[in-house]
Amino acid sequence: MQHTVLHSSARCFRELTGELDPDEVLYQQYCQPTFQVKEQTWFFIRSRSAPAILIAVTNRRLIAVSTGAGQRNDPYEMAIRYAPTNGLAVVDVASGISGSVILQIQLKNNVIWKFTLSDAQSPSVSRFLTTVRNLIAAGCDDGPSVQIPE
Repeated sequence: MQHTVLHSSARCFRELTGELDPDEVLYQQYCQPTFQVKEQTWFFIRSRSAPAILIAVTNRRLIAVSTGAGQRNDPYEMAIRYAPTNGLAVVDVASGISGSVILQIQLKNNVIWKFTLSDAQSPSVSRFLTTVRNLIAAGCDDGPSVQIPE
């Protein structure tokens, strides 16, 4: 399992570096390797693998790279989503099913991206949320003047 975790995270980083334009400035990123999520139905508790994710915010766009299509962890599939930073509306962390934690990114067109997190209290999640919230508050067009947490 450890080999799969490292492999999936490395694939996300490789995809991100291939997607960044030469003049793009990477402000903040959050990476999470694959992890097990327990889901409880009426009668059963089942375990599934949450996909590895890498979410990056740049001076121009938000880029989300994940293994699988979000519902399953296909070892050969990558999903890459983009949104311009001026299209971001709200970013928040919410409770999910069976105690899981969901990162929700709402765009101005009311589309919501959801990602299952293993630890919403980690400093990297906090830094990422602060950066994206600062971009939203600044109107997202003032890239270089946005306060980026260290």
